[in-house]
Parts: sequence; structure tokens; C-alpha cells
Amino acid sequence: MWSLDAELMRLARTDSVRDALRTLAMLPNADARFDLHEVQDWDAVGSETHLYVFELVSEGVSRRYALKALTSFSGVPLAELTEEWLRRRRICSEAGVGVPPLYATGSSTILEEYVPYGIAEALGMPPSNRRDRLITAIAATCVRLEVAGFDPVSLHDWRSHGYDVVLVDFGEDLGASLPDRHPPAARGRLLDLALRMKWLTEPADVTRLRSAYDSLFAPPGIPAPREGRRSTAGRDPAGTPRTD
Repeated sequence: MWSLDAELMRLARTDSVRDALRTLAMLPNADARFDLHEVQDWDAVGSETHLYVFELVSEGVSRRYALKALTSFSGVPLAELTEEWLRRRRICSEAGVGVPPLYATGSSTILEEYVPYGIAEALGMPPSNRRDRLITAIAATCVRLEVAGFDPVSLHDWRSHGYDVVLVDFGEDLGASLPDRHPPAARGRLLDLALRMKWLTEPADVTRLRSAYDSLFAPPGIPAPREGRRSTAGRDPAGTPRTD
């Protein structure tokens, strides 16, 4: 029978939950007291992914994490599918697209930070300057994905901490990455897709998004993204985690 404790020990290759959390750099210090709580039991969140969300409370600080189990209906071996997810994740991160801090991977399992808000929910959060920052982040994400050659078919998996855009799904919805033959005609397609999501209903916000997109696409390049929350180990979000 599956358990969170056993999964953490398996990913970290340790004999205790404390050692697993320490190995995965999820505890503030080795002797810290901690509690683990299930937030969401395993649930299908896409054609390739099941999601489990849990909370780690230690020294008065609560953090949420996402365990993702990849599934394949195309006959592709799960280990190969996981490697492809991680490859596409690295491409996104190197292009400046926000990705969650990664803590561990297994043959078909990924452990990373849980990003709490959908884009629509984040846009409705105060204060207003947070909204402006998020609109700019939407535009920047569209530009960076297009420059990297990705051609997403859906933006439903875009998430946020309230001020940024973070991609949490690197499967089929992200589309293919063709950086060596990025077609000029693709420019603007992601912007149109973002507008069709109906995240923005005010004309002024739509104008702001279009303006930010145009300015970011102009030479000499795209500004670096603002940094979001990082792992307690201070690793790059797409850095090399503990693996099986």
C-alpha cells in the first residue's frame, strides 16, 4: 500500500522520513521538528499526470509540495517519458520561463514545489500593482516560450504565486520545442491563446498585455524574469535533484 513516508524514503534512498527530508533539503535544519499532512489525495490532472499534494510544517513555517506520477497511454516507457519531461523543463528554465523548484525524481515520479494559484485567481488578488506585475509575467512567458520554439495547445496548466507565471506541466499540452526552426508566423499565437483564456476582461488590461508583449519581443532580447520562491537548498529551479 502506497504511503507518503515510503515514497519520500524511496526518492531519497534513506531509511527514515527525517533523513529523507534532510537529504532532499526540505527541512530548515537537521534537528527541526516537523509534521506532514495530506492536502490532496492522488487525482488525475491531465492525460499524462496524477497529482498528490502534501504540506510540511516545521518551525512554524508551512510549505506545500507536489508529487506527480506520470502515466503513459502511448506505449512510451515511463522512465523515457520522465526524462523527456525533465528535458523540456530544462529548456523552459533556460529560456527564462518560470518552473517550480525540483526536489527529486524517480523512474516515473517528480517531487517539486506546489504552486498555489491558477492565473485567474492570482489576477484577482490585491494589491493592484501585483496584477500589473502578473500581466507583464504573462506577456514574458508567451514571448519566452515562442522564442524557445514551443507551440502550446493549452495554457490551463499555467500557475502563479500571485505575481509570476510558473509552468507545472511539460507534457503534450506544451507542444513541441523547435528552437532551430522557430517560424516567424508563430509570433503572437501564444498572446492570442492567452487572451482566449479570458483571464483579462478589462480593455485596459488587454492593452497592457499587448503592449508588454510587443516591448519584450523587441531587440536586443528578453529581460530576465523576476525570481520567485526557491528551494531551501538555494538550487536553481531546474537544477539536478536527487534521483533514483
